[in-house]
Amino acid sequence: MESAEALLEILRRKVIKGRLNKAIDLLCHPHFPDPFYITLDTLLHYEIEKDNPEEFWRKFAKYNLKYVLQEPKRKTLRAGPRQNSAENSC
Repeated sequence: MESAEALLEILRRKVIKGRLNKAIDLLCHPHFPDPFYITLDTLLHYEIEKDNPEEFWRKFAKYNLKYVLQEPKRKTLRAGPRQNSAENSC
């Protein structure tokens, strides 16, 4: 009887972990590749999976590492329309 109860407890924990992981994904993934959200996603998932670090690192490598290794996109400032210097002189 104890083994059945232990099995149910394991299944409950897995369901809770799965739901928490899904909630984290819904919160963070729409904002990728923003480094803040990648870091937040990683830290939150680690908190949930810290009892199994090998699984955490496997999932991290599979799902998030590509964003960490990406070159950050640089924002370029665009100059406004050029004005003709003849128009400005009086």
